[in-house]
Amino acid sequence: MQEQAYYNLGNTLYRLGEAGGDPQKMQQAWEDALRRFDGAIKLNTNNADAKFNFEFVKKKLEELKQQQQQQQDQQKPPDPSEEAKKAKAAADEAARRRDYRRALEIMENQLQRDPTTSYYSDYIERLKEVNGVKDSAHR
Repeated sequence: MQEQAYYNLGNTLYRLGEAGGDPQKMQQAWEDALRRFDGAIKLNTNNADAKFNFEFVKKKLEELKQQQQQQQDQQKPPDPSEEAKKAKAAADEAARRRDYRRALEIMENQLQRDPTTSYYSDYIERLKEVNGVKDSAHR
């Protein structure tokens, strides 16, 4: 009876993940489904349906993880060009001198010329924040 419960729960979790739409919830549900199918197999090593479903869900889970990795790779900004790296070094030097306005100017000018400078978008945003704080403090 416990074997059947594990098997049914595995099927239910797989279908819940499939219907969820959210890739992370889908992954969690499918990993839980694998554990349930594994539990059924441990209780009855001759359960062909549980073995088949285990392998099926395992394959679907691998495909999902691969798809998620591809999406992450596509969202990653391109590596910065040599010119962008030089601009970042110059902006770092200006920031060390506490000339944050100049550092921001360097990065924004480089960004206009070279889209790979977007690699440093977090840095540029921090410079904007620092400049905003400095500007408001001087008023």
